Amino acid sequence: ILYDRNPEDGAVTYDFWESCVHPEDVESARTAVKKALSGEAPEYRTEFRVVHKDGTIRWLLASGRVGRSEDGQPVRLSGINLDITERKQAEEQIELLMLEVNHRSKNILTLVQAIARQTAASEPKDFLRRFDERVRALAASQDLLVNAEWKGVALDELIRSQLAHFQDLLDTRITLTGAPLTITAAAAQA
Repeated sequence: ILYDRNPEDGAVTYDFWESCVHPEDVESARTAVKKALSGEAPEYRTEFRVVHKDGTIRWLLASGRVGRSEDGQPVRLSGINLDITERKQAEEQIELLMLEVNHRSKNILTLVQAIARQTAASEPKDFLRRFDERVRALAASQDLLVNAEWKGVALDELIRSQLAHFQDLLDTRITLTGAPLTITAAAAQA
């Protein structure tokens, strides 16, 4: 069932196996088997995709050994095939997430660099204090964005996070009024 097909004569031949392998993976799968048949490798082990009749693509791990005759000639391949589709999907998701983390990290570093330049230009003598406040405000914005899964942030929450150092004045001397409004992740970062 892993291959979603039955061999016509009941026997699984090499040609039948290869016909089930995704066209983009045939060469690497063929190379792994050839190395095992030639004796270059002690076994074959390869990962490849198969395409089912309904178009579904599954990832398989094939691993096995070559059976040889008394004179050392290969006579059969035997082994196992495991469905590793879920593992491959998880690996793809991790790779996508790592690319996203890398992209966002670069964006944050660019923003920190801009904050440093702006802070140094406006008040050089108070640089450390002001820079620290601005970086904390940036961190607070990031926390809100992460908690909202980067789908947007409630404007009042963003304002409160940015004015956290005036906490004792919020709702007394500083009041926020207006209809609830959610802003995009890009606007919240800005």
